[in-house]
Parts: sequence; C-alpha cells; structure tokens
Amino acid sequence: MLNHTTKEDITVLHAELVDDETIVVKVQIDDNIGMVWLRCWEPFIVPATYSPYRLEILVELSNYIEIEEKTFRNQFENMRMKILTFG
Repeated sequence: MLNHTTKEDITVLHAELVDDETIVVKVQIDDNIGMVWLRCWEPFIVPATYSPYRLEILVELSNYIEIEEKTFRNQFENMRMKILTFG
C-alpha cells in the first residue's frame, strides 16, 4: 500500500502474536525492512519512526491476518482501535 504523502510502498512481510498483548510485525517500506511492535496497553506503533505509516501498516496487517488466517484477529482489532483512537 502506498503512503499518500511520501509515495513509499508499505508491505507487511510477517506477523506473530508474541503474547496475549503483543504483536510483532516485519514491515518493508520501499527497500528498508524493520520490526514494529503493537501492544494492547500502549496505543502506539513502536518504534516511533514508523508512526507516520501507522494507517498503512494497520491496513496491511489486517489484510495479512485475513489472508494468512492468523488466529490473533481479536487481539489485533483491540490494538488497532486503541492506536486509531489514541495514537
């Protein structure tokens, strides 16, 4: 998915539920690959350098979870709502 401001391409390569409150996501932005953490109790994307891409990351992660039939959809939806509301 393209970032509407920077025109950078954002892709979720992999995601895993680390514990009941944390999802770790491997994200590619153009040619750079990094890790992003989503937590139930922290309504932000960590590290903060990825915050400008939060909407694209959340959309891509939602698509990834659906396509890969991951079992942590409920945890993700809870985190997503907090990030969109408070982050």
